[in-house]
Amino acid sequence: DYRNDMALSIVGAQMVPWLVALPVMVILLLLVVSRGLAPLHRLAAALRRRRPDDATPLPREAIPSEVWPVVASLNTLFARTNAQMVRERRFTSDAAHELRTPLAALRVQAEVVQLAQDDLALRQRALGQLEQGIDRATRLVDQLLTLSRLDSLSQLDDVQPRALAELLQTAVIDMDAKAHAAGVALALSVDDPKVCRRIQPLLFSLLIRNLLDNAIRYSPTGSQVTLRLTSHRLQITEYGAGVSDAVLQRLGERFYRPPGQE
Repeated sequence: DYRNDMALSIVGAQMVPWLVALPVMVILLLLVVSRGLAPLHRLAAALRRRRPDDATPLPREAIPSEVWPVVASLNTLFARTNAQMVRERRFTSDAAHELRTPLAALRVQAEVVQLAQDDLALRQRALGQLEQGIDRATRLVDQLLTLSRLDSLSQLDDVQPRALAELLQTAVIDMDAKAHAAGVALALSVDDPKVCRRIQPLLFSLLIRNLLDNAIRYSPTGSQVTLRLTSHRLQITEYGAGVSDAVLQRLGERFYRPPGQE
C-alpha cells in the first residue's frame, strides 16, 4: 500500500502541472495562430469585397513575407484580367460604332426597294446598292472577327521558325478568287524559297491577307498586284492611286479609311 500511495503521489505530482498548463498552452497556441492568420483573413475578406473590374493591386503591408509571392501573382492576374476587359470593351465599342453606319444604309436601301415598286430602274439600282452594302457589312464583320482574334493573342506562345514561301503561297491562293473578281492579276515572286523567320503563323497569314486585300481593293481594273519575297525583304507592289502623307500617318488606326473610300 505504501508503494502504491507513493506511486500515485509521484504521478499526481507530475500530472497536475500538465493538466493545469495544457489548457493555457492550447489557448496561447490558438491566440498565436489566430494572430498569425489575421492578415490572411483580412486578405480573404478584401478579395470577397473586390469588384470584378477592380484592377487595384493588393497591398503587401501587414502581410507575412511568406505570402508575398501569392499576392504578387494575384496582382498580375488582376492586371491581365483588367487588360482583357479593356480590350473587350474597346472591341465592343468599335464594333457598335462601325456597324451603325452600314446597317443604317442597308435599312435606307431596303426602304427604297419597297417604295420603288413601279420604277424598275430605280428598284434595280437600289437592289444593287443594297447588295454592295451587304458586301461591305460582311467585310466589316470579317474584319471585326479578325480583330477579335488578334486581341485575344496577348501572349504569342507559338512563335516558331517557318518558311515564308509556303505561307505566302497559301495567302495568294486564298485571295486569288477575290483578285479575279476585281479584274486584278495576282502574282507571287519568290527569289529565295529557303527564307525562314521566327513568326506566329496565324498573325503572319492575317497580315499578308489584309495587305493583299487592300492592294486588290484599291488597284485599278486590269492592273497587277505582285507579292515578292527576297532574302531580306517582303514587298507588295500595286498600282493604286496612293495616299497623301496626312492620310499615311493615320493608316495604322483601327477602321480608318481615307476620305471618299468605302
